[in-house]
Amino acid sequence: MRHRRFAIALLLSALLLSPTSFAQESAGDDEAIEEIIVTALKRGTGTTLLNTPLAVSAIGGNELEDRGISSAFEAFALAPGVSVAEVGGQGGGLSIRGVAGALGDTPIGYYLDDLPFTRIGQNVAPDLNPYDLDRIEVLRGPQGTLFGLGSAGGTVRIITRRPDPTGFEAKATAAWSATGGGGDNYRLQGAVNVPILEDRIALRVVGSSVEQGGFIDRPLEDNDDFNEDDDASWRAKLLIEPVENFSAVASYWHSENTTHNRFANEDLERRAALFLTNPLTFGADFTQPTVSRGGEWAVSNNEFDLFGLVLEYEADSYRITSSTSYLEYESLQLYDDFVVGIFSLLFDVETFAQEINVASVQEGAFDWVLGGIYLENDMYSDSRFGLLFPGAQDPFFVPVGGTESSVEQWAVFGEVSYNFSESWALTLGGRYASDERGSVSNLDPSDTPSGKFDKFTGRANLAWRPTDDTLLYFNFAQAYRAGGFNTRLAIATAVANGVEGVLPAVEPDEVTTYEIGAKFGLLEGDLDLELTAYVLDWKNNQIFMQYVDRVVNPGVITAHNQNAASVDGKGVDVAVNYRGIEGLTLGLTANISDTEYASDVPGAGIEKGDAFFQAADLTLSALAGYRRPLARGLQLSVLGTVSHITEREDRALAGVFRSDKTTLVNARAGVEADKWSLFVTAENLFDEDGAVSQFVAFIPSGGEPIRPWPRTIGVEVNVTL
Repeated sequence: MRHRRFAIALLLSALLLSPTSFAQESAGDDEAIEEIIVTALKRGTGTTLLNTPLAVSAIGGNELEDRGISSAFEAFALAPGVSVAEVGGQGGGLSIRGVAGALGDTPIGYYLDDLPFTRIGQNVAPDLNPYDLDRIEVLRGPQGTLFGLGSAGGTVRIITRRPDPTGFEAKATAAWSATGGGGDNYRLQGAVNVPILEDRIALRVVGSSVEQGGFIDRPLEDNDDFNEDDDASWRAKLLIEPVENFSAVASYWHSENTTHNRFANEDLERRAALFLTNPLTFGADFTQPTVSRGGEWAVSNNEFDLFGLVLEYEADSYRITSSTSYLEYESLQLYDDFVVGIFSLLFDVETFAQEINVASVQEGAFDWVLGGIYLENDMYSDSRFGLLFPGAQDPFFVPVGGTESSVEQWAVFGEVSYNFSESWALTLGGRYASDERGSVSNLDPSDTPSGKFDKFTGRANLAWRPTDDTLLYFNFAQAYRAGGFNTRLAIATAVANGVEGVLPAVEPDEVTTYEIGAKFGLLEGDLDLELTAYVLDWKNNQIFMQYVDRVVNPGVITAHNQNAASVDGKGVDVAVNYRGIEGLTLGLTANISDTEYASDVPGAGIEKGDAFFQAADLTLSALAGYRRPLARGLQLSVLGTVSHITEREDRALAGVFRSDKTTLVNARAGVEADKWSLFVTAENLFDEDGAVSQFVAFIPSGGEPIRPWPRTIGVEVNVTL
């Protein structure tokens, strides 16, 4: 990994050469709860969570590091109703309030700072290291009138710390841990802020290197802990403020990882019949059965580079923000299946996006925000199948699918709020979006489906503040996703097999939500309470159908896209934070929901009332933290967290897969000083090993359960200079 050594060397050099230090929160500071200002409304200088009339959650960068969170997915799941279905090394599929994507563009917007991270037609989001962040924001429900991506289910924002031209800063974290029944794990991360020209120019660089030792054995090849993961990333931001009311931030984010599967079978018999299609078993003893934690394997290599430029100009009454980004993403995945041999899947994606926002900055009778986005996406995908026979040096791969796709999108959007008294405000918003896309099949270049989609969607929000510590609101919001296509071969194969309802075009789907929310600051600010009840209606939901072809190419897996029934959902979000006892912090977030199909879907095995894809009835996250001063300026810090999620359903070729309900408990305890801290950490303390999601590689063996990392105990050291 060519960037890793550079990133680590740069960070360590900066730490060793630093002449000054920056202030870390001291023992006394920790008892003052960090007040987070969010910019979800895109106007003014931001608002507190209590004063934001939307279902939005946020966690600050200091709290992320205090909790020892090293995964963006773990941070997202702290918000009510957010869950992640891991789909292999390339990332995971996000679900907010049961809205998740089995097909088409992701319904969840994903932003790195003000830069959209999107791959058209892909529902997978990267799991990034949340080190040295300003905050993470999660907005639940459609957000098309505020953000360029126009997300149907919600938006997540990873907001990094801004370079500081007033002083030098540096910090580093090193961690080691051991996984039960597995290998050792290592994590090194650091950040450095360098002022180049006082008050005008600064550079901030952040890097991390993570090695996971693995815990799954392959007894057929006498290979223990083979599912090692290797992840390296670094990012840089250059801030230039030539005058008081203008700033330019150039950024670069690089990430690369190699991961192995975390799906595992409990029992596996060695069978000589596997020899031809599972070449790695060559030379193994096939005479004895064995208990295994691993059958097939999958290796995923993923890399992306994100370049960004954000320009901001602020006048007396308005602010203009321009965000330009270019994303290069590559993913190569290899799957070894007992039935069909080796399968490879390649994605090569390039995305250009330009987003502009103009927003009011002064409080008055009217607040407003206007925006526009232009986005181009080109994707090349290629899938191949191959066998490796004894004595062969390389597998013989045969193309079995793939496309070259292009998408051009643009949208204009905005909101206007009228504050018709000190306590009442009405907001109306709208969005008009146009989407033109097409593709060429690798197997049949004459098959070039294309089309254009456009739609207007809106939002209405009524907010009432009866007291300074109470906010009540009603919110109505809409969003839509562009449709797609089926190839001629997919349609012909479906007709030959008697599959009904397969059309050349897949229509757009649309999500409409109605919600009532209440936010309270109680007990003189010691207790925060947020309650939200919502109903959602998802029309023309897009699904991906797989089946075994019994006519055209007997025994071959084939698939097509189609619109399913509508999906109905309802639920309640809850968030509580209490800090009324000195040194003690308690928190709870939860979502109770019911998201299901509103009617039968012929041919898909879906009946009215079936649970929607990856929708959980209950998600819950709780924490308890305690800090107490010790002698000699030290402070004791203890933190425990619990996360729980109920069963979820996934429908694939293997039939209905139902994940296990899982409860994960993490804990950390240690001492903190002014410039260093030392912790003992425990993840998955009670060794939960139930299936949390399913891995399906378009293979006739169906899906395999993905399991959480086993109990992991370690040590973490944090240093500032």
